[in-house]
Amino acid sequence: MRDPANTDKRLRIEPQASQAPDKIIEERTRVRRAKRENAAQLEYQSIRNEHPLWFGSILPNSIKSINFPSLKAILENDDEVLPETRLSLREALLADIRFLEPEVHRLVELYIRDLPPTWPRTERRQPLGVCDISSDRMKLVIASRLNLAVYVFRCGSPKVTSRPDERHDVHIGMEGLFHFCAGFEARPDARGHAIVLRILDLLGLSPGATTPHDLDRLDKRFVCRTFNHLPIQGPRPGQAMTWREVVQMASLTSAPLLGPDNPIPRIELLPPQELPREPILLYKFSEENRGAGYVSLAGMKAHLFIDGIWEGVEGQHYHYAQPAIRPGATTIQEIWM
Repeated sequence: MRDPANTDKRLRIEPQASQAPDKIIEERTRVRRAKRENAAQLEYQSIRNEHPLWFGSILPNSIKSINFPSLKAILENDDEVLPETRLSLREALLADIRFLEPEVHRLVELYIRDLPPTWPRTERRQPLGVCDISSDRMKLVIASRLNLAVYVFRCGSPKVTSRPDERHDVHIGMEGLFHFCAGFEARPDARGHAIVLRILDLLGLSPGATTPHDLDRLDKRFVCRTFNHLPIQGPRPGQAMTWREVVQMASLTSAPLLGPDNPIPRIELLPPQELPREPILLYKFSEENRGAGYVSLAGMKAHLFIDGIWEGVEGQHYHYAQPAIRPGATTIQEIWM
């Protein structure tokens, strides 16, 4: 005679036991997929960091790269991440990047169309550069008409924050083409534009020819003597700043519009004898801000400031690499931001 208790127990356990293999397979598939996506993002960041700054600045966010067609096909395979898998991921990414040029041109035209008529224009159409990618020479030819330092844009998507100085992101030149935010609108920022014009005037440079990278290479320091609307945190008036710091601080305020009540701050170029004496440090950004290069401590903070990181924390937002000081270094080298 059957024991009813044992029969009932078996009836309760059998469905769970039959589902266990499916759950194990599902979990294994999920874990493998996550590993492949992580490997793909690391390869993508590696590609971005291997090539000039302008190249990396126009590529989409690494999260968006997961939707690239060739890459997506590889991610669907339920395989372990092996050395040959990484090679396949890299080749797929490079194949997909080659098809970005039409989209970049389309976005450039949209940005140019929305520029105020009073802003300077340039019709230069020479390529910004050519990248040697893998064994194939990929020519990503980008019309450089948007690559001017005076072209400052503001993200129109409000952030979930109570701080007025964090409600918008500011992008310069081509750096916002693949801004990672839903419904990004390229809104020209009159305040940021006016500040860059002032900086170029101080340096004697042409608004219609000076690129953001030109100003990065000059690595001059400026000081703001007056400010009507200060951000809550960040550099203060009288503090030596890079040109990007000045633009970001002045643009990320609660009063972006120009007018009699909201003039731009009085900006001055610091002469060499007044520059703060700082060691030139070799730094490496953390996972959130990948890249490496020689830069002063103030310069490193300025680049973190661009990403909305007001108070960078060593070990979290940046790391010092060895050797810590490079003798004789005086300028910021080309770095990834």
